[in-house]
Amino acid sequence: MYAGDAIGGAPEKGHGRWWQRWWHLRTSLAGSVGDLLEWYDFAVFGYFAPFISVQFFPAADPVAALINTFGVFAAGYLVRPIGGVLFARIGDRLGRARVLQLSIFVILRISPLRFVVDHSSSR
Repeated sequence: MYAGDAIGGAPEKGHGRWWQRWWHLRTSLAGSVGDLLEWYDFAVFGYFAPFISVQFFPAADPVAALINTFGVFAAGYLVRPIGGVLFARIGDRLGRARVLQLSIFVILRISPLRFVVDHSSSR
């Protein structure tokens, strides 16, 4: 079994070594870009955590608000493997294209949460 079978299918046989090297470079680059974007998202959230904390948690105690914000930050790390297992299982049954469609659908259904009223206007 070719190692590329697990990552988007193997290149067809008979195309020579340059094709295999290109295939590995392409899949490695795609995975690296995805990983970079994910870490960038977490880094931006961590950088703006002090500003986010006063918007969504009571500003009377800024330390508690910051701790709560980092709790939300930690929840992202804890839920990530659960989502990976869930979507991998769905991907094994329905295919990667369906999992991509499902994940985009879930993101679009959750996206109205960004218009949530902040803490200061909820009184």
